[in-house]
Amino acid sequence: MLSRFFITYKKFSLTSILCCGLIISCHGNIASGIQAFPGAEGEGANSAGGRGGDVYEVTSLDDSGPGSLRAAIEASGPRTVVFKVGGTIALLNPLIIRNPNITIAGQTAPGGGICLRDAGLAVSTNDVVVRFIRVRLGNDSLRDSDSISISKGKRIIFDHCSASWSTDETFSASTNEERLDDVTVQWTFITESLNNAIPGKGSHGYGSLIRGNRGAKYSFHHNLYAHHRGRSPRPGNYDDWSHDKDPQGFLLDFRNNVIYNFSGSYAGYNGDHESITKINYAGNCLIRGQNSGQSSVAYREQSIYNKGFFFNNAIDGIIPPDPFSLVRFPPEYTPAIAAAYKQNYPFSTDSVLTDSPQTAFTRVLADAGATLPERDAVDERVVQSIINRTGTIIDDESAVGGWPFLAAGTPPPDTDSDGMPDSWETERGLDSSDPANRNGDRNFDGYTNLEEYLNWLVRPVISCQSGIQSVTEGNLVEINLNRSGYTTSTLRVNLEIGGDAISGEDYEPLSSSVVFPKGQTEVVIRIQTLIDSRIENAEQVSLRILDHPDDYRTGDSDRLSVNILDNTNPDQVPTAVRNSTGHYR
Repeated sequence: MLSRFFITYKKFSLTSILCCGLIISCHGNIASGIQAFPGAEGEGANSAGGRGGDVYEVTSLDDSGPGSLRAAIEASGPRTVVFKVGGTIALLNPLIIRNPNITIAGQTAPGGGICLRDAGLAVSTNDVVVRFIRVRLGNDSLRDSDSISISKGKRIIFDHCSASWSTDETFSASTNEERLDDVTVQWTFITESLNNAIPGKGSHGYGSLIRGNRGAKYSFHHNLYAHHRGRSPRPGNYDDWSHDKDPQGFLLDFRNNVIYNFSGSYAGYNGDHESITKINYAGNCLIRGQNSGQSSVAYREQSIYNKGFFFNNAIDGIIPPDPFSLVRFPPEYTPAIAAAYKQNYPFSTDSVLTDSPQTAFTRVLADAGATLPERDAVDERVVQSIINRTGTIIDDESAVGGWPFLAAGTPPPDTDSDGMPDSWETERGLDSSDPANRNGDRNFDGYTNLEEYLNWLVRPVISCQSGIQSVTEGNLVEINLNRSGYTTSTLRVNLEIGGDAISGEDYEPLSSSVVFPKGQTEVVIRIQTLIDSRIENAEQVSLRILDHPDDYRTGDSDRLSVNILDNTNPDQVPTAVRNSTGHYR
């Protein structure tokens, strides 16, 4: 059903796609130092977070007090926050991260994971890493607030979070002061802002306010915007920083985002008149919904001092020949101003591995949002609304069922409270009674042992379609292995090959490993069966994906068998065999 949005794709030559892909995804370099975690990309990718610091355990769902998330956030010094309980935290006041060097590791939560409600989460400091957290504000609080906001700091990254039910913007990174830079928001659900929630405020169901100045750069990539009245996104540079006062301006790198059911005649816009904003807008996938105008476009410009690079964006599955046909310009844009606005090459930013719009659509719906320890009912429902092209802008969370129950769960034993379970430490030769070893680096890759555990929880999942296929000898059969989760590095996957079929006699020899190239989510294993002159029972070759303790884990479907049947007519030309995904060779 997903593919129906892309049946009228504009075709490009392979050469042009490859060349432009290199321009987009490789322009600029990540600064020295390691990434915050494998898969961190864009301007905030090198955030140190709480690396090398203390561990704070969240053991209570109370707003404040010992064992609360607030106590961990308000502590000072480098620190990593892990969760010993799952559930929803009803906040009495906003959570504001003011002290630098913190990692909030939502992937450690047991049960149904963590959700914040009734107040927002705000960032106002340097080196912040937040992963796998939900913030669903809601109308019960009667607050005029974003669900998540970033207003100050450098080297900040949000990854795999879910923000919704805001009464202002849903997820903003914005300042009118010279104090915010190097921000990444990636793989995050930004959905269902409440449009008419605050009495007297009017319609204000917005996605993101994204503003900066003085050469600041932010990256928003592989996010989902769904069911907003507008501001998907709303970048800019406050007119206080006019073009003559701030000739550098602000740069937003906005790519591979999925935008569904945006209201009115455009999804995003820049409303500032005198300041400078530059935007890379590439590989995004826009889909009109019930609240969208049928002649709507992706973006509306305003300031004559702005500049934009638009490339390979799709709306309802169509990539227009003129990428700037998705931009609406104001009357004061003369032909000369419009020509100066339209950039042929992207502005330099730290690298993001860039997908086609169709691939971004598939990957964002499958992998984005707070998916660990599991995706909740809210995000599942939003995904289904996109697949089925249903759903609408809402005024109150009760219209869609409100907050789901999240189980508390049971955390794994951790004797020394260093954030790493005893079993995980023992398997890797670490002392589970020594809390100091959390900041060691057993494999000398720059990540602490604690970070290795946090990254291990998020490692890619490798799977295949389990079952038994049958093929007549002499034919070729193809088996697809799939990788979900992060694809930003090359990955070798090991296989166990078994069965009573004989390699070299019944089928051509197979390698005991396959490699997923960087950025690739699927590889094909080809089994060429061989014809012999014997009449015998069906022989079987089996493949099993071997789990890797550090690099990846296997999904529920991790093995497949192929029955090789006798060819009773050896002179017959072999025919193609359908593989596990229904394709033919």
